[in-house]
Amino acid sequence: MWKQLSSCHLNKVFWDSCVHHDPAGLVTALSWYLDVVAPQWEGWIKEENGQYIAVVPIVKRKIAGAPVITQPLLTQQFGIYTPQSGNDLEKYGQELITLFLKLPEAIEKYCFGPQDYQNLKNLLPFKEKTNWILPLQESYHLIRTRYSTNRTRDLEKARKARVKLQAGNNLWLHVFTLYRANVLNRLKKKQQATLLKIIPELVAAVLKRNLGRVYVVFSPTGQVVAGALFILYKNRLTYLLPAASEAGKKIGASTFLIDQVCQQFAGSKVVLDFEGSSIPSLAHFYQSFGAQPEIYGLLENYNMPAFLKFLNFLKPRN
Repeated sequence: MWKQLSSCHLNKVFWDSCVHHDPAGLVTALSWYLDVVAPQWEGWIKEENGQYIAVVPIVKRKIAGAPVITQPLLTQQFGIYTPQSGNDLEKYGQELITLFLKLPEAIEKYCFGPQDYQNLKNLLPFKEKTNWILPLQESYHLIRTRYSTNRTRDLEKARKARVKLQAGNNLWLHVFTLYRANVLNRLKKKQQATLLKIIPELVAAVLKRNLGRVYVVFSPTGQVVAGALFILYKNRLTYLLPAASEAGKKIGASTFLIDQVCQQFAGSKVVLDFEGSSIPSLAHFYQSFGAQPEIYGLLENYNMPAFLKFLNFLKPRN
């Protein structure tokens, strides 16, 4: 039987072990990550002999006072995390559907990872979503041959501009400043306020666990023109906080940064996870490095009463 518990009543050691031993367990499902991005998160757990054998993270927010399940900022996918496989995984998927059907809350937005999506796609009204990933196990020479003409052209621009890459966790404030100036200002005000609060807390939690990789691109005059925070967990290098100035975009600074990361990790088991995107121009940019599609499923406005859909549509987002 599954239990639904608030995060403060979960055994977080058991929870994190379950996520870690899931073949596709993502850093965004670990308890400490959820504690930052969604402090009031809950979890469904399945126990056996006093141990967690399957877990499902759940985050809620309110629309006009009514709680709905949602996907929080800085997370792309959730779903079932379990060390089990085969028939057990399919069984848990069937049980999960039963749980979802009995939920008192509507589902505004919930994303299931690729394996769950494949198991459940004929049973729930999913929208298909695409993430882009770039396995780096081959030599850099082979990886580079798959770059598009635009990426090759941007690398030449960066070479002529004589940009330099620096790495170091002490540089993360440069990335945050660049992110605030060039990314946050394009988001809704409520999202801006949330991210301004949680990003420093999340970066601190990531760096404390030695999972962060911070890269900054400087112009010859010392100007920061691009930067990013990556999280390296279980051989998955997640491209979490990318940013570039207008000057950086003109000289291919982001392309240069990603290319340098590819050089560093080429020939390893690392998979570069671009974390998206639903924005066509960004998706095309990631694909142009030779990235491969990773299909997952979005369950949206599921079991949501018409009045909640209408209120959600009308509700100001800033």
